[in-house]
Amino acid sequence: MDIAKNYLTRGPIVNEKDLNSLRKWYPVTLTEEEQPVLWWRNFGDIRFSKPFFDETIRQGMSVCKTTTESLSQFTSSDCIAPSAFIFHSSRCGSTLLTQLLTKAPNCIVFSEPPIMDAVLQYCFHQPNREAGISILKGVVRALGQRRLGEERHLFIKLDSWHINLYPIIREAFPEVPCFFMYRKPVEILASHRRQRGPQMVPGLIDPEILGVRIRTDFFDLDSFCLKVLSHFYKLAIRHSETDQLVLINYNQLPQLVWTEFASLLSVHFSESEILTMQERCIRHSKDPYTVFSEDKSEFTHDHERFEEVNGYYNTLEAIKNQSGIWNQADSVG
Repeated sequence: MDIAKNYLTRGPIVNEKDLNSLRKWYPVTLTEEEQPVLWWRNFGDIRFSKPFFDETIRQGMSVCKTTTESLSQFTSSDCIAPSAFIFHSSRCGSTLLTQLLTKAPNCIVFSEPPIMDAVLQYCFHQPNREAGISILKGVVRALGQRRLGEERHLFIKLDSWHINLYPIIREAFPEVPCFFMYRKPVEILASHRRQRGPQMVPGLIDPEILGVRIRTDFFDLDSFCLKVLSHFYKLAIRHSETDQLVLINYNQLPQLVWTEFASLLSVHFSESEILTMQERCIRHSKDPYTVFSEDKSEFTHDHERFEEVNGYYNTLEAIKNQSGIWNQADSVG
């Protein structure tokens, strides 16, 4: 297992044989031994309301290890089918979107759960794609288990590099709406200059999974970031043109969430929930204790360097505007 992910399996171990069921247990990662193994944590009635799934893990939580056959415990009658998968280019408002959705008790919201990365990577490398897809479906059913009685919708935000694995999600869930969130490249780069995400540092994400190969002696992080963004945008263009990937620009937030987005997916928010969402917008999406202050400062940059990625951004804008999907959303649901 990746050393950085060891925290997912650390805690008091419970033997599967001592459990009546895995209800209220959630898969957190998958490892490959003689056969694929799932690791679970008992979250009890804790709601997944933190900006990222990792932040919900608490010290002392029990851990359980099972084969993938344990996924058969979760059936369609006991679990909620996914309402949408959220893909994104990073630093583009996707965390804000999921944070707003957590304000509605009828929504189960997972923000970049490590299990999805582990299973998607397993599917990507698995010669027997059918077996991998079966595990993926089972994992998503487990994530959609009903615990509190109010749940009606399941939203899963994936990691930014998962746009490269979009066909796997589509194969497993051909009817589930998928969204791609994006933003002006210069604004995304400015955010990564302040704090680089792992996908924007060569070698931190497997190049095969990321979909971007580059020389090992390449140390221009800004150029690498723009190369990665270009790749993400190219894939989003392809899938939006051929496979109904719906586009959302950062500048449509936050109002889009409780208006057109909710209408498109037939999700109902009460007036009090919308008010709570609006109040949440005052705080930073990744830090609920910090008042949000948008950094509108621009850095001096070589426009030629941005020519390619800006071209892809403009194409995304054109596709989004021509689709008319958001104009039609008010009549849906």
